[in-house]
Amino acid sequence: MVVSFALIGALVAFALIIVMAGRKIALHVCLLTGTLIVGLSSGFNPLQIGRIMYEALLAPATVDLLCIIALICISSFLLQKFMLLRRAIEALDRLMPSTKLTIMLAPTLIGGITVTGGAIISAPIVDQLGERMQLQPRRRAAINLFFRHAGHFMLPFVPGIVMISNFSGFSPPCKISFIGQLRHCDMCCNCPRHRTKALLV
Repeated sequence: MVVSFALIGALVAFALIIVMAGRKIALHVCLLTGTLIVGLSSGFNPLQIGRIMYEALLAPATVDLLCIIALICISSFLLQKFMLLRRAIEALDRLMPSTKLTIMLAPTLIGGITVTGGAIISAPIVDQLGERMQLQPRRRAAINLFFRHAGHFMLPFVPGIVMISNFSGFSPPCKISFIGQLRHCDMCCNCPRHRTKALLV
């Protein structure tokens, strides 16, 4: 019966998090509410839940994870603040033999960096390259959307990869190789070669 209550609590917490997030409630409030529901439905009292959260917060693995993600966010902010990312894309454009390669790689690289408004950063770059290739605006938007998410979970500095590797115990290269195979299958199934080529024509 305890297992049943725990399962019901997990389902209720998951649904409540989605509803609260849809109503623009702060994400940390949504997650904290879901955690409390799961804890109470699993038979823990509020004092036990608080102690578990406190111990988890001070655990060495948690501290390491917070430091890693903080450094990633700081690096991403500096890249955005000092326009280093844009300069890197311009240098990439000079190195690439084809503008098609640049317009595919630029949003992919930007998509792997944790910055606020990543689409706003990559859109002008894709727009500029697309104008050079004489692409229609809707094609430029499709290229930006598709390639910015194409390799998101295959880059080692994505916070999600860091967290998954930390929780599962698998190294980032191992996790990326597995996710990369799934991503490749997903791209082949959902965007066949003629569709990808059509984006760039």
